[in-house]
Amino acid sequence: MSPRSPHLSLPSPYQVWSHSTCSTQALEIALSEDQSPRITAIEADIVMGQVLTESFKKKSMTVNNNLNHHHHSDVILPIMAHPPQRESDLTLERFLERTIPGTIHLKLDFKESSVLVPSLDLIAQRFHTMRIKQQKESVEREEKKGKEEISSTKTETVVDTETIQTLFLNCDILSGPGYRYCHPKMDADFFISTCLGHEILETYSTHVRVKDSVF
Repeated sequence: MSPRSPHLSLPSPYQVWSHSTCSTQALEIALSEDQSPRITAIEADIVMGQVLTESFKKKSMTVNNNLNHHHHSDVILPIMAHPPQRESDLTLERFLERTIPGTIHLKLDFKESSVLVPSLDLIAQRFHTMRIKQQKESVEREEKKGKEEISSTKTETVVDTETIQTLFLNCDILSGPGYRYCHPKMDADFFISTCLGHEILETYSTHVRVKDSVF
């Protein structure tokens, strides 16, 4: 993913969304090329929680299994889940590995303050890994083809903004209709200042929390 230049326009508002993409199955469906229409943007929620182990997933498909006996990792880390869920078979790290780089836009919804910093660290780490990989591939290509004469003719680079992947960082920082007296889960100053401390930021998405019954 290339950093979005301030001179580039935002992606089209007309996107085909996959919402609450918080499981391995949901993510693979969203990434499938067999979808019609094709998914162009993925929204997913992030909380601190535990990862469901393979043994639990297999047992959960057994008819006579006691589903209340969850098998999960004891490690608490960023996972893809929507409160009140605290377990998932999809970690943020794995989510990023499957989606970056790509052409599908991503909207990550941070559901609590404690998940923000470790999540941004994972995103930055993913970007760093991709830069190293791209640099290595570029060097290998140069070594393979050798030095070529650079044309002195000035050319203009045309950027197709529709193929540039955009990352939106989202959280509830405002109280919307029906929730005027409810304190948002994330402090606005904390969210903005923390994100600005990372180079990964491309676009802010300030979300207004609303009550479904209002509309």
